[in-house]
Amino acid sequence: MLVLSRNPGESIELFGPDGRLLAKITYITLSSTRSIRVGIEAELDVQVARSEIVGRPNCGKKLPHSRMDKSS
Repeated sequence: MLVLSRNPGESIELFGPDGRLLAKITYITLSSTRSIRVGIEAELDVQVARSEIVGRPNCGKKLPHSRMDKSS
Protein backbone atom coordinates (compact mmCIF):
# COMPACT_ATOMS: atom_id res chain seq x y z
CA MET A 1 0.00 0.00 0.00
CA LEU A 2 1.27 3.44 -0.91
CA VAL A 3 0.27 6.11 1.62
CA LEU A 4 0.54 9.73 0.46
CA SER A 5 -0.20 13.01 2.18
CA ARG A 6 -2.08 15.63 0.19
CA ASN A 7 -3.25 19.13 0.96
CA PRO A 8 -6.70 20.32 -0.16
CA GLY A 9 -6.72 20.80 -3.94
CA GLU A 10 -3.76 18.46 -4.53
CA SER A 11 -4.22 15.30 -6.60
CA ILE A 12 -2.90 11.81 -7.16
CA GLU A 13 -2.97 10.38 -10.70
CA LEU A 14 -3.22 6.63 -11.39
CA PHE A 15 -1.75 5.27 -14.62
CA GLY A 16 -2.16 1.85 -16.26
CA PRO A 17 0.76 -0.27 -17.51
CA ASP A 18 0.39 1.32 -20.96
CA GLY A 19 0.87 4.82 -19.51
CA ARG A 20 -2.81 5.75 -19.90
CA LEU A 21 -4.26 7.92 -17.14
CA LEU A 22 -6.83 5.74 -15.36
CA ALA A 23 -8.01 8.09 -12.62
CA LYS A 24 -7.24 11.35 -10.89
CA ILE A 25 -8.05 11.55 -7.18
CA THR A 26 -8.25 15.03 -5.65
CA TYR A 27 -8.36 15.82 -1.93
CA ILE A 28 -11.30 18.20 -1.61
CA THR A 29 -11.69 18.93 2.12
CA LEU A 30 -11.72 17.54 5.64
CA SER A 31 -15.23 17.84 7.09
CA SER A 32 -16.21 18.62 10.67
CA THR A 33 -16.98 14.91 11.20
CA ARG A 34 -13.32 14.11 10.38
CA SER A 35 -14.19 12.38 7.13
CA ILE A 36 -12.21 13.27 4.03
CA ARG A 37 -13.91 14.36 0.81
CA VAL A 38 -12.17 13.30 -2.37
CA GLY A 39 -13.01 13.82 -6.01
CA ILE A 40 -12.30 11.03 -8.51
CA GLU A 41 -12.02 11.67 -12.24
CA ALA A 42 -11.70 8.69 -14.57
CA GLU A 43 -12.42 7.70 -18.15
CA LEU A 44 -15.81 6.11 -18.74
CA ASP A 45 -14.32 2.62 -19.10
CA VAL A 46 -12.68 2.74 -15.63
CA GLN A 47 -14.90 1.43 -12.85
CA VAL A 48 -14.74 3.33 -9.57
CA ALA A 49 -16.42 1.81 -6.51
CA ARG A 50 -16.22 2.14 -2.74
CA SER A 51 -14.58 -0.95 -1.27
CA GLU A 52 -17.56 -1.64 1.00
CA ILE A 53 -19.89 -2.15 -1.99
CA VAL A 54 -17.63 -4.33 -4.16
CA GLY A 55 -19.31 -7.70 -4.51
CA ARG A 56 -22.84 -6.39 -4.07
CA PRO A 57 -25.35 -7.23 -6.84
CA ASN A 58 -25.19 -3.89 -8.73
CA CYS A 59 -21.48 -3.24 -8.27
CA GLY A 60 -19.80 -3.06 -11.67
CA LYS A 61 -23.11 -2.64 -13.48
CA LYS A 62 -22.97 0.07 -16.14
CA LEU A 63 -24.99 2.95 -14.72
CA PRO A 64 -25.79 6.24 -16.44
CA HIS A 65 -23.55 9.05 -15.21
CA SER A 66 -22.27 12.40 -16.32
CA ARG A 67 -18.75 13.25 -17.40
CA MET A 68 -16.84 15.66 -15.21
CA ASP A 69 -15.60 18.86 -16.81
CA LYS A 70 -11.95 18.22 -17.71
CA SER A 71 -11.11 21.92 -17.94
CA SER A 72 -10.47 22.24 -14.18
